[in-house]
Amino acid sequence: MVTPWLEESIRRNYDDFMTFMDVYNKCGELCNKRGMKFGYHNHDFEFSEKFNGESLFDIMMRSIDPDLVVVQLDTGNLFGGGAVAREVADRYPGRFGFVHLKDVVRTGEEGRFESTIIGEGAADVREVLAMIEKTGGAQVIITEQEAYQGKTPMECARLNLEIMKEWGYS
Repeated sequence: MVTPWLEESIRRNYDDFMTFMDVYNKCGELCNKRGMKFGYHNHDFEFSEKFNGESLFDIMMRSIDPDLVVVQLDTGNLFGGGAVAREVADRYPGRFGFVHLKDVVRTGEEGRFESTIIGEGAADVREVLAMIEKTGGAQVIITEQEAYQGKTPMECARLNLEIMKEWGYS
């Protein structure tokens, strides 16, 4: 079970945010007792929003119990928040049991990115995936592409699958 978002109302002050990190740990505990995993999927705001100079993502990683909460790293979403996937994977070895493998290219808008074929963008997805595999391995890898740069969604899916196979995944 992966929670896909953290409501803005919870991100307004540090105490509310920390209370919710306790809720995540409790959810993880309840899921573990029932043979399931509980996780969190990042977006961009976790890297751009801060409390006391520390990003929400860093606070989350410090606050959630890795034995209870799996982090599903979206390798593309974090770019909009000013982070770099390779640096995040390096800073938190062994913490990403699920990976949302997404590569990104800049759009015409300042600071904006859109997804693209894996291996063709700025996310260094092959290197990031290798780092994650080396430090604990991803149990689940999901490729995602939401923008297609003139290709059809099915053509992009086929290309992403071919690339994953070339990289040794089946």
